[in-house]
Amino acid sequence: MKKNIFIIGSKGYAKSYGYFETFVNNFIDNYEGNETKFYVFEKSTTKENNNVEIRNGVVCPKIYGRFFYKIMCLRYIYKKAKEDYDKNNIIYVLGYKKGLLFNLLLKKRNKNIKVIINPGRIKYNKINDFLLRKAIKNSDYVICASRTNEKYLREITDNLSYISYGANTNDVKEIDKTTLTLMERFNIKPREYYLMVGSFVKNNNFEYIINEFINSGIDKDLVIVSNYDERKKYYKQVLKLTDFKSNKHIKFVGSIYDNDILRKIRKYAKGYIQCNSVNETNYSLLESLSITDINIVLDSEYNREVAKDAALYFEFETNSLKDKLEQVEKFRSKEFNEYGDKAKEIIKDEYTWDIVIRKHEKIFKRLF
Repeated sequence: MKKNIFIIGSKGYAKSYGYFETFVNNFIDNYEGNETKFYVFEKSTTKENNNVEIRNGVVCPKIYGRFFYKIMCLRYIYKKAKEDYDKNNIIYVLGYKKGLLFNLLLKKRNKNIKVIINPGRIKYNKINDFLLRKAIKNSDYVICASRTNEKYLREITDNLSYISYGANTNDVKEIDKTTLTLMERFNIKPREYYLMVGSFVKNNNFEYIINEFINSGIDKDLVIVSNYDERKKYYKQVLKLTDFKSNKHIKFVGSIYDNDILRKIRKYAKGYIQCNSVNETNYSLLESLSITDINIVLDSEYNREVAKDAALYFEFETNSLKDKLEQVEKFRSKEFNEYGDKAKEIIKDEYTWDIVIRKHEKIFKRLF
């Protein structure tokens, strides 16, 4: 069926480590079929830049509106849906805190427009519960990416499906010249480093990981792939709490948005460390399970939901991660192969992008 999919709630169709942004990029890039047109809205900071860009066939309307950005997005959608009256139009809303006016205007949509909401992270309190219920009431269907959130959402609606996010499954054979140049620049050697990938935000607990790694005393590097900014308050806080600049093994390499290079960096890491403390399915963990043999992750319901028995778990307390790192240092090939095989099997059976997209397609067809 011919359809338009309008995505509201991500920062846009651009490479990023952000939660929704990563989903949007991978979902669209892995989507096949020429009967679907994607529109991904981006906020413009100036009226002069209020235009439309086309990237890889994806329409990216830049909308200026300091206070009414989301309302202006709906205005654009309703106009386009009126023009494309012969197509099915789907508004895919990421997140649920869009405001009461936004939810009110959703009620006035035409019959050829359906609304799907993916709440994403859910913080459990009375205000968020009220906003969540309003958002769900004005939508046609709900998709959630966590089994734990699914239990909560089932109390609100039956028009719901659990669909996790996906991971790439292509293997890496060898290190190419571009990746080798990056590794040489930071003096990184295959199997001689542990890896962390993620946005430089508090809920990724950089200070804890760095301190635990330093205190372990292991003769390996900690390679951190992140969009850090030395001017930001959190960066200065992490530096003060860890003094990482005085340790030669702590290596911030910046952002790597080239997926091929990043997968090679993941492939040749001795282990991946994940300490995200937000109640969500973690993209970077999924990607790591698909290619890194050893994954050392924070023990939480959300992480166990994904990694099962294919990871090592630590508690968010002193020496817990340190002990796991020291344990991995004693592993032989047998342990690496066992954990790696389990992890790849989980991704293959449950978390490929092909699986994610096929599940979405069934819902799209069901709505019309």
